[in-house]
Amino acid sequence: MTIIAIITIFVAVLIPFAFMWWIGVFNLLINDRNMIRQKEANLDARFKDRSERLPELVAMAREFIGHEVAMLDRVLRARQEVLSDSGGDRLRSLAEAEQSIGQVRQKLLAYAESYPEVKSDAVYVGCMDGLNEVNENLTTCREAINASVFAYNNVVQGFPSGIVAKVHGFRKESLFAATPQEREFPDLRK
Repeated sequence: MTIIAIITIFVAVLIPFAFMWWIGVFNLLINDRNMIRQKEANLDARFKDRSERLPELVAMAREFIGHEVAMLDRVLRARQEVLSDSGGDRLRSLAEAEQSIGQVRQKLLAYAESYPEVKSDAVYVGCMDGLNEVNENLTTCREAINASVFAYNNVVQGFPSGIVAKVHGFRKESLFAATPQEREFPDLRK
């Protein structure tokens, strides 16, 4: 076998192998880029979820707490009336205060019977669980984006895959960095 025959066989094997490798790297770059875009879309969906859920959670907590505060305020006012009445017909004042407290108590019991699961502490716990879930979802999405970008950038910047990337216009992607608005926790007082 001559040297030309060996070189011909080597080139005949090497060119298809190189071509297949080139196609494999190109497809890997496409896959990695699409994975990044998909994960960015997931993050956008989580941001939208947060912007929709947080106001609902806070409004729900405020509504329940407001109702309980109103009930407590009625009880405290009736108690204050009893304590502050030092003259006049004390027994009549006590009876009126007792009647007022009794009415508030009946309303409170009716409310508790209708909504036994509604208590401020449970509402706060539920609200905090909702906030934690939203923030955990955002964190998970950000981490997934950065992992995908990291893998993609390794292929784009590596050798010899970087040659394929440069020829086909693939560029290094930036790792996820939140904008200043995204870094701020939403104002829950609104």
